[in-house]
Formats: sequence, C-alpha cells, structure tokens
Amino acid sequence: MGAYNAVDQALNVAVLPNPETAAKDLGIINMANTLGQVFGPLIAAAVISSMGYRAMFPVETAICVVGGLLIMMIKKVK
Repeated sequence: MGAYNAVDQALNVAVLPNPETAAKDLGIINMANTLGQVFGPLIAAAVISSMGYRAMFPVETAICVVGGLLIMMIKKVK
C-alpha cells in the first residue's frame, strides 16, 4: 500500500496543470478522496435505516452509475 500511495502521489504531482497552484490542486485531490470516506457511511446508515440492508446494493449501483456518467462527461484535460 505504501508503494502504491507513493507512486499515486508522484503521478498526481506529475500531471498537475500548473506548478504555481500545485498545493491547491493537491488539496482538491485530497478532498475528493476523503469526502467519499466521510459521506459513504452516512449515506449507508440512512439507506439501511430507512429501506433495509438489501437496499444498499441498488443504491450503491445507482451511485456508481452516476459517478461513471460524470466521469464520462469530462471531455479533455487541459
């Protein structure tokens, strides 16, 4: 895991568009990675308490499809 994180961070730094704003860009990347870990359990708790555990699978599938569609909307990286 440590090797993966080191290579991932190096790749993130290598593809940043502007070295002048590298700290801000890395902060946004960190927030994007962390927010899923923050909101995932909250969404799961809400779904399980309102619709039951079996509802987690269709809800998770819908969230994955929405995420995939949002990624496909990215046209190009500047």
